[in-house]
Amino acid sequence: ITLIAEAKPGRMSSSIIKDLGEHPEDKKPVRIMKGQYGPYIKYKSLNATIPEEKDPVELTMEEALILIEKRREYDKNKKSKKNISLKIGQNGLIISTPLHTDDVFINNIIEKKFDWISKHLRHISAQAISKTNQIEKISLLGEEYKVIPEHGLAEIDHEDKIIFCKTNEVNDVKKIIKEFALQYFKGRIDSYDKILEIKPSSIQLTNAKTKWGSCSNNKNIRLSWRLIQTSSGIIDYVICHELAHLKHMNHSKLFWHEVKRIFPEYKIYKKQLKEQALFLLTLD
Repeated sequence: ITLIAEAKPGRMSSSIIKDLGEHPEDKKPVRIMKGQYGPYIKYKSLNATIPEEKDPVELTMEEALILIEKRREYDKNKKSKKNISLKIGQNGLIISTPLHTDDVFINNIIEKKFDWISKHLRHISAQAISKTNQIEKISLLGEEYKVIPEHGLAEIDHEDKIIFCKTNEVNDVKKIIKEFALQYFKGRIDSYDKILEIKPSSIQLTNAKTKWGSCSNNKNIRLSWRLIQTSSGIIDYVICHELAHLKHMNHSKLFWHEVKRIFPEYKIYKKQLKEQALFLLTLD
């Protein structure tokens, strides 16, 4: 009993430096305390650090209330980071966070979990398709298109946003989309022809699910056909990114300068690609 009651060696107990009075909200005492690691404000179970440049003896109630509120905000943000959850279901990715959680923090979590999220989204997408093996709607150039089976017809009506194809089975839909993607990508590359110092040797499609484009030492540009599902601005960013690699096979300052020369608004669409990449749902 005696040992428990005694203070631990080397540890200083807190003492009151100044009693500021009652908190205006609940009349609970607000005190300035002297602790082992320096002076602090004590209000109920909350301990708020006093900045080194502040004289604790001269601290007023108004200043103490500001520091208390800052500590509350800090604790709330810290708790928010612990309570973020990511769930993937038939409706896609659902992120649950407490109110006022910082958007930048949420985006960082998504980037860190990208591979895990991407893997499970593909799994959910494959499950949904496997039940019927048919596609009714799909995104094209960032807009929703209906897929209508029409025997002997394979074309895309951009005015009414309809894809006509032999059947609405996955393989038939992919075939017409890939054909359109290659045609569209080549057209966009041609539109930059006048400002390019080096021309690509060839343009090819890939089936990549996360690597949207590449440029080889032989100046061959390869683009994922899945990009055709997103907006024209994002597509142009990826294309110009690869066109810049024709001149600089790295990601140096000179490379990014070349990207900006070709496509001055690239930063807007680079950010959008990061935000939308997870939702370029695969068809296989």
